[in-house]
Amino acid sequence: MSGMPRISLRKCHFSAAELQTSIRPSASTARCVRSNVPDSPTDTPSREFKRHAVNYLLGGGAASVISVGPTSLLTRTLTVGEYGILQIFLSIIPVFGVLVEWNIRGAVNRYYLEETDDFPDFLKSCIYFLGGLSVVNLGIFWMLRAPLGRFYEISPTLFYLGVVGAVATVPWNLNWKLFVAQMKSAAFSRLRVIRDALLLVVSAIWLFSLPETPAAGAPARHLAVVYATLVVNLSVGLWLMVRLLRIASAGRVQRRHLVYAISFGLPLIPHALSGFVLTFFDRIVVIQVEGDEAAGLYSFAYQVGMGVNMIVVAMNQAWLPIFIRARNREQYPLIDAMAWRYAAAVSALSLVVVLFAQEAAMILGDERYMAALPLVPIVVLGYVAVFMYTMYSNYSFYLRRTILISAATLVAAVANVVLNYVFVPRYGFVAAAWTTLACYLLMFAMHYIVARVVLNERVPPLLPQLAAFGAAALAAAAFTALQQRIDDYWTTLLLVKLPLAALVVGVFLHFRDRLKAAVDDDPTPSAGGSARA
Repeated sequence: MSGMPRISLRKCHFSAAELQTSIRPSASTARCVRSNVPDSPTDTPSREFKRHAVNYLLGGGAASVISVGPTSLLTRTLTVGEYGILQIFLSIIPVFGVLVEWNIRGAVNRYYLEETDDFPDFLKSCIYFLGGLSVVNLGIFWMLRAPLGRFYEISPTLFYLGVVGAVATVPWNLNWKLFVAQMKSAAFSRLRVIRDALLLVVSAIWLFSLPETPAAGAPARHLAVVYATLVVNLSVGLWLMVRLLRIASAGRVQRRHLVYAISFGLPLIPHALSGFVLTFFDRIVVIQVEGDEAAGLYSFAYQVGMGVNMIVVAMNQAWLPIFIRARNREQYPLIDAMAWRYAAAVSALSLVVVLFAQEAAMILGDERYMAALPLVPIVVLGYVAVFMYTMYSNYSFYLRRTILISAATLVAAVANVVLNYVFVPRYGFVAAAWTTLACYLLMFAMHYIVARVVLNERVPPLLPQLAAFGAAALAAAAFTALQQRIDDYWTTLLLVKLPLAALVVGVFLHFRDRLKAAVDDDPTPSAGGSARA
């Protein structure tokens, strides 16, 4: 690749017929080891998953620790309403990031895992196409900035700046998916920490340069964070684009690669957009119905519960390449054991977040935001449901039946929009958290049915997943009820939170040890067949 060291993803050979007719080579030929470290007889699936999951968690954790600074700073320097408007702006960037790149990031990930000989050709084709597409999108959304700004309840200029920020993240998203495919978890985590640290420094400098009492007619203080976000995203995006162009320097633009990328990415746009509807549309409804202060409180609850989402994303990034390899080899018992272990870890960690939500809120905000605390358990359970549906949606991704992923997500997104407009005006922003949780559970049910019935896949058993979620929900409900009955903070901390946290960790470690041998010593290199669970 133009003189760059290349990580070997493929230590096997497939026949031409296999490459042309199927993305799923037979178990007899699919002896691939995809890793960014040398092979080792001691590098079991459990250790491999743990290594990459820990890398992603450390990167996400470090980024979250860094983000505590600007979040705490913003909640104390901005009004609750300004904080709500800023969160709406920040939600525009990932939503329109999908539209301006047609979700081609996913095609880059999938093609690297499929064929690697002509990957520079594929990458260069995608880069050139996305360059032209970005220019077209900037022109289109400039003309639509006024009506879309009114929909988001923000100024047209602020909306368009969000679109510019979305375009700036295109190189980041392409590199992100490439790092995941290469299993370069440590490199990606370092890059994420650097980017978020830059954002912290630039935002702080910009905010502290403003007078404590703005003059009449001066720009709102939240615009300092808007400008800082754009500066950092554009700078990092330019540097990452140079990196991508170096990787693709020896390649040639080919029409067949564009057809592959577009045919893979376009069907996933409804899924990605619907996913963002589930994540962000509730905030739009809240600001439309109840105003920017309610949107600020609602967004703050998600900031407190964001740790669970970080865990889910990190584990899925680590799991997906390992799952594809295990599914190629038809190692179904291995997949089942790791899926249960994954579920236990997410449920245990989610309970820890619920237990110490008040402490996190005290760090991230002040007393004005404490009204958002009752939402945190609901938000956390929603992220657990996200984990549950990704476990089964990966089968559609593996088989490249991406239209099925989009269909399920679209149904849930439509349900979310309808439920929010029905219940938020009646019950306030608390209803938005419940409707989002309900729709994530609906997605889980649909993806399970698709994987098991429509695709006829041999999937992890359903009962352990439901048991893990049910245990987390019951424990969160019991703790919330107990906390409301005990009015003293220190009594709650010493007699409830710390003992429960120790119990959760103990139960998790117990089940982890029981499953470890099953995961590491899986005796089935090829289970054969496709028997259903």
